[in-house]
Amino acid sequence: MFQDLPNKFVSQFIASRKERMTSIHLSKIKQGPQEFLAEFVKRFHQEAVLIPDLGDRVAYISFLNGLKSGHFKFSLTEEKEMTLA
Repeated sequence: MFQDLPNKFVSQFIASRKERMTSIHLSKIKQGPQEFLAEFVKRFHQEAVLIPDLGDRVAYISFLNGLKSGHFKFSLTEEKEMTLA
């Protein structure tokens, strides 16, 4: 029983360890079909702030890709690039 303690500790530690967020994670965040824009923006922002050294361009492209199709998304693609800071 005491011999199993190190293995149990390591497996518990690994299971409770949080995955480090990267910009790839943002590409998985999509606006739901019935989700309001404000809800999506809030949810996207909550995830984006967890990513260290996230570049504005990567965040902007991930945000655009996550938006559902429509007039707003189209209007953003016509605008000049802006920072999300």
